[in-house]
Amino acid sequence: MRINDGQKNPDALALDTGWKVDIKVPEGKLSVDSMKNGMERADCQHAGEVILDARKGFSYESAWRGMTQALRDRSIKVKQITFLLPEHEIKSYQAEDIRNLHLPPEKNDGHRK
Repeated sequence: MRINDGQKNPDALALDTGWKVDIKVPEGKLSVDSMKNGMERADCQHAGEVILDARKGFSYESAWRGMTQALRDRSIKVKQITFLLPEHEIKSYQAEDIRNLHLPPEKNDGHRK
């Protein structure tokens, strides 16, 4: 079904969760700002999950920092972030788990100790 309401709409509906899903494919190199902006745009579309195609131009540190900065804004209601990585790897994070880390983005390299 196609929605023609003049607005940006999510890309898919997850049948298992019922969440709207927004898929982000960065143009150029992934940065903190592009990740944060993508999360904010997905939230405007009421997406429960964001899937980020990070197979090219991927900086895990930039993605992690952008994700944590965006999720510090409690008004963003995205519940899950999934990364499509090189080598067919997939990593998913629950937004609430990221919010509860309480780590400043500039000090976090995306790896747990």
